[in-house]
Amino acid sequence: MMKMVALVSAIFLMLACNNELEINAPYKDITVVYSALDAQQDTNWVRIHKSYLGTEGISGGNSNPDSLYYTNLQVVLEELGNNGTVENTWLLQRDGMSFQMDSGFFTTEGFHLYRIDQLLSQDKSYRLIINKPDGEGAQVTATTPIVNNFNITEPKGLLPISFGKSGEVFAWSQARNARIYQGYIRLNYVEVANNNQSDSIRKYVDYNFPVSYGTSLNGGGQNIDVNISYETYYRFLFNSIGVNENVKRFFRGIDMIVFAGADELATFINVSQPAQGIVQDKPFYSNVENGAGIFSSRTSNAKLSIKLSGASLDSLVKGIYTCDLRFGRATAGDTCLCDPTAASGFRCD
Repeated sequence: MMKMVALVSAIFLMLACNNELEINAPYKDITVVYSALDAQQDTNWVRIHKSYLGTEGISGGNSNPDSLYYTNLQVVLEELGNNGTVENTWLLQRDGMSFQMDSGFFTTEGFHLYRIDQLLSQDKSYRLIINKPDGEGAQVTATTPIVNNFNITEPKGLLPISFGKSGEVFAWSQARNARIYQGYIRLNYVEVANNNQSDSIRKYVDYNFPVSYGTSLNGGGQNIDVNISYETYYRFLFNSIGVNENVKRFFRGIDMIVFAGADELATFINVSQPAQGIVQDKPFYSNVENGAGIFSSRTSNAKLSIKLSGASLDSLVKGIYTCDLRFGRATAGDTCLCDPTAASGFRCD
């Protein structure tokens, strides 16, 4: 009898429960911030917008500017000394004209950024303060140090580079306050139509370095280097540029560009990467208090117009991987292209 009473009671409890799952919470104003300050720039930008979730899902507010953009914010940037005292304060300007977004799923009506036309110091830290009108919601704040300048150490000076048997090394020093690094080398070239020598187009192709991480935030530690082998680079050029029998191409130098990001930016990027393992849930990370997103800093350095050694230029013109790309080399007024049947490997016109 007791078992029967327990079973009937359990059935009544189950029938009385509401099994509808409410996945959407009541509306809450969440401020989202994206900014990476750069002390090398005379203008820095901060993007501030809202996140939303209603009963209609993502399509419920995609066409409504009030769901995405604030119309009235006070945005302040404070410059902090070593002891945390405020040394300068600037009011950021709302700018809805400098950047125009492409049309898409979300409305661009009302889109704007906030800018500061002030040189920043790499020896200071900066605090962002966002106040909403009429005290609506908590004050939003975030603080970041500034990534300092760093040096490109390889290639040295004006020396040409050579993708020989041991490859070519590209290297740079570690920057103070930087954790994450990524760069690329850009091969610049001119493409000329065979039937019209005056018809030329400047083009380029970028080879991306792998993401690297610094071992120290104080600017010390060993240099970070990337070695690119002959086969890797010239195969990349063939696959990226492609064969075109209707043009000739001429090498115009290589640029090396490296970006460095602060520790918080590195964490944000790593957490935001797609999950590779079985566990797909990733932790939420933000350094914005009473909001979401990232407020950090970055910098960059570049070495431009790097030349190729004679041997590497020959490999570009008549190498086993790039012969069909029709890169030319000027010799005594002639243009020499790859010709595997010639003893020199060139055919000059």
